[in-house]
Amino acid sequence: MLDKTVNSRILLYFLLVCYVFISIVYVFAGTLHLDEGAYLYAARSVYKGAIPYKDFFFLQPPVYPYIYGISQWMLPGLISGRITSVIFSTACLLLLLHWHRRQQNPSAALITLALLTSNTFQLYFFTITRLYALAGFFLVLGCIILTRNPYPNLRDGILSMLFFAFMVGTRITLLP
Repeated sequence: MLDKTVNSRILLYFLLVCYVFISIVYVFAGTLHLDEGAYLYAARSVYKGAIPYKDFFFLQPPVYPYIYGISQWMLPGLISGRITSVIFSTACLLLLLHWHRRQQNPSAALITLALLTSNTFQLYFFTITRLYALAGFFLVLGCIILTRNPYPNLRDGILSMLFFAFMVGTRITLLP
């Protein structure tokens, strides 16, 4: 009989594989969201030399087109944009799992992973080329850096605020 730790690890890896598998299904078979074209157009335009708000209309803050523009510069299209979103959402999830492991709370890691994997609405919006995956990534990264020491130092404070600024620069509605 397997002990509790091994069962938890097996369940954790199973849920992680499910998360990635469902995300990949959404990359290729997910319905097209109307905003995806506008976001990818902005990302592609930035890497062709255009400046947001000056050369083209863009409703969101400017961080997104500069980051997603890298994938559009290398391989333009919807699929590469969605793969970029999956990379950021999976990185966000792995950072959350790392955070729980560092807090020595494996139950929280399993619950987080189970909730995020079973919520297909969240999975879909973390897969399409909208702002959610990138903003979530910056939010989690900023929180991890801010809480990694019991007594945060100036460097951690500045670095976490930088990632929070990137988060707000991706999605203005996340401004407190």
